[in-house]
Amino acid sequence: MTARSMEKLKRLLGEWRMDVEGTTEGRPLRGAGTVTGKEIMGNAILLNVDMEIEGQGPYQEINLFAYSEEEERVHRFTVSSDGQVHDHVGGWRSDDILYVEWSGISGGKPITEKIRYEWNGRDNFKAQETDTIGGKVVATYIYRLSRTSPPLEEAMAVPT
Repeated sequence: MTARSMEKLKRLLGEWRMDVEGTTEGRPLRGAGTVTGKEIMGNAILLNVDMEIEGQGPYQEINLFAYSEEEERVHRFTVSSDGQVHDHVGGWRSDDILYVEWSGISGGKPITEKIRYEWNGRDNFKAQETDTIGGKVVATYIYRLSRTSPPLEEAMAVPT
């Protein structure tokens, strides 16, 4: 399953435009940014997120996606500019749907982040995130991504 899972994760490669909308503690949130996906070590995808949230300023996030053959699970290890460090774990629900989640502590209370990725063709996908603290939904986000350039491996000219 490793090769198949990695092939599906490779759809993250390339340059993307991202729009985000959602709610945080009942307040609407909007933003936009860019995302760059690169293959590293031949077995992982590094996804760099650089966005601006209206009224909050810049936000950056680095996500490392990989498939653990031993666990038969996808991991999304995240480090963000606001000090968050998470290992989201999940798996493929179908060829076009990836689900990951993380549970931990925030403000002394249990928090869970659930993220569902859904591809709609080669050049578009969305991620839906729901955050709950103490069993109460505190934030929801929808990230819509559209490819702005082909994956790096396809964009490179190879001399003949």
